[in-house]
Amino acid sequence: IVADPARHPVAIFCTAGKDRTGLVVALILRCLSVPSHAIINDYVRSEEMYRENPSEKARQVELLKRAGLTVERWIGNPSRVLVHVFQKINARFGSFDGYLDWIGLHQSQRDQLALSLQDSPRFI
Repeated sequence: IVADPARHPVAIFCTAGKDRTGLVVALILRCLSVPSHAIINDYVRSEEMYRENPSEKARQVELLKRAGLTVERWIGNPSRVLVHVFQKINARFGSFDGYLDWIGLHQSQRDQLALSLQDSPRFI
């Protein structure tokens, strides 16, 4: 979907932009050869949402409590999460490209992804 410009714009979202969204976007950025440290720094920025919007944090805390989840575990984007993901990928597949090959995302598809995102209009 992301590699097909005819389907743009694409929305990727979850409650706080850190779990599903954060991981999907991190993987797309790695496909585009963005350095891991830059992706991790961006991922951690999602924590700013809660600092800048206390009412949203309070709402999320209440939802977590209702679901029986702990705030400490579910709010925040520690860098160690993506560091761990990237380390596991490298350990199991030898490299991120090895992972992409394993899941069947061939080089031609990666090139199409890069091209489609390069040519997409930027939305702010």
